[in-house]
Amino acid sequence: THDLVKHVAAGGRAFPQCDVTVRELVRAVVKVVLLYSDALQQQPTFGVAWRAILDCLSAANAAGNRSELLAEGIPEALKNMLLVLQTGKLKDPWTDTDGTDLGELTWRIAKKVSPSLTPQALGAPPSL
Repeated sequence: THDLVKHVAAGGRAFPQCDVTVRELVRAVVKVVLLYSDALQQQPTFGVAWRAILDCLSAANAAGNRSELLAEGIPEALKNMLLVLQTGKLKDPWTDTDGTDLGELTWRIAKKVSPSLTPQALGAPPSL
């Protein structure tokens, strides 16, 4: 995904419609997270996977200023995943194996993707 995002940021001349490909990859990741959320959240490595997902979404969002598809699609994709995760991992303190506060990291990246993506806007209690 990062390589495709680089093409989008460069204007996509070398790879026409790479923004469409990035959007479809993001959609696929979202579907996996939404369909298998409960099982994924039980995995001890889910924190590592979630950080990778956030990293890819953040990079795609940064390239979104070059692509209307990504500018609209990335915030929506993240919002959908956050709505599902709020009932699981994001409702409790959630740290990765290295001690990183994944809840805080998630909301910090969400705010960069779209300032309206806050715990309160998605119906979470004010403590998040």
